[in-house]
Amino acid sequence: MLQHFETHLRQLLRKAAAHADRVLLVRQPWFDKNYSPEEAAHMWHGGVGQAWREEVTTYYSFEVVSGLMAFLDARAARVATELDVEQLDLMPVLERSLNTYYDWLHLSPAGARAVAAAVTATILRRPRPSPPPPDQDGDGFASPAMRDPSRCAASPVS
Repeated sequence: MLQHFETHLRQLLRKAAAHADRVLLVRQPWFDKNYSPEEAAHMWHGGVGQAWREEVTTYYSFEVVSGLMAFLDARAARVATELDVEQLDLMPVLERSLNTYYDWLHLSPAGARAVAAAVTATILRRPRPSPPPPDQDGDGFASPAMRDPSRCAASPVS
């Protein structure tokens, strides 16, 4: 699996570099952590078989699936470095929570915005934004201060 991935990624990056002034490899992030029961209920990846053709009843553990993803990511980073292709590692940029991911691999709207901001900053060569602070109480705001309408310049309170 890893060699197949590397071979095709290497071909893709070489072809892109032959036709573009700049190539940016944006590495795939994943929701890697020790999951709470609520978070674990959102995970469905790692099934053995083809879910679109058959019932899947056997799944690899979260640790195995995340470990495989880490191997793929390390291989992608190495290939990009060897080919001198610019790369963006999104793992340190994204908060590992259900605010960012709706399952193990797919981003929520907030996660997509964070990725868009990181990619945009990289393309424009600006410093990447800091990850948002975590939503402590589950109300969709990172902190109580963010609920204060007087903080908004367009607010009638200000």
